[in-house]
Amino acid sequence: MRIISGERKGLALTNIHGNWIRPTTDKIRGAIFSSLHNYFSSINGFIDCFGGSGAMAIEAASRNIKNIYCFDNNKKSIKVIKENLNKAHYNKEIHLYNLSAKKGLEILKTRKFQADVFFMDPPYKDIDLVYELLEIIKSNKLIAPVGLIVIEHDKSDIIQLNDSYNIIKEKKYGNTIVTYLELK
Repeated sequence: MRIISGERKGLALTNIHGNWIRPTTDKIRGAIFSSLHNYFSSINGFIDCFGGSGAMAIEAASRNIKNIYCFDNNKKSIKVIKENLNKAHYNKEIHLYNLSAKKGLEILKTRKFQADVFFMDPPYKDIDLVYELLEIIKSNKLIAPVGLIVIEHDKSDIIQLNDSYNIIKEKKYGNTIVTYLELK
C-alpha cells in the first residue's frame, strides 16, 4: 500500500491484516481522489469515518487537502494509523480520534464544522451504520452545500436512500462498489 499522488507520492504505508478490515486498494483510492478533484477545485474538510490504516486521510493530506479528520475505535487500527502518520509526517495535518464514527461526528457538530467530503468504508456487512451516519450528517448540517459522501462497499450491499440524498455516481471495481452521494 502506497500513497498515489501529491507531496508524499510513493510513500509505503503499513497495512492492517485480518478478516475484520477491508483496506481500500491503491487503485480504488486513486480513482476516488481523481473523481473528487474533477468535482471540486479545492477541498476544505475531509472526514474519514472508518480510518483503518489511515491511507485515505494521508492521501488527502498528500494532495494538500485541509481540515482532515480520521475516526476509528479499533486499537489495532489506531496503532497502525499513528505509525503511518509518523511515516508521512502528518501528525499535525490530520486530526486522529480513537472514537466511533458516530462519536466523531458529534465532535464536528459541537465545532459547527462542515466538510466537503465524507468517506465511509464501514466494517464488513455493517451497511446499516452508513444509514445512521447519513442521517447524523444531514440532521446536523455537517456537509457543505456542495459536498459529497463517498461510500465504499461490497457489491452485495445495495445502497437504498430516502429523500435526503441523490446517488450521483457508482463505480464498480471487482467485488467493490464506490457510491457517490450528494444532498438533495
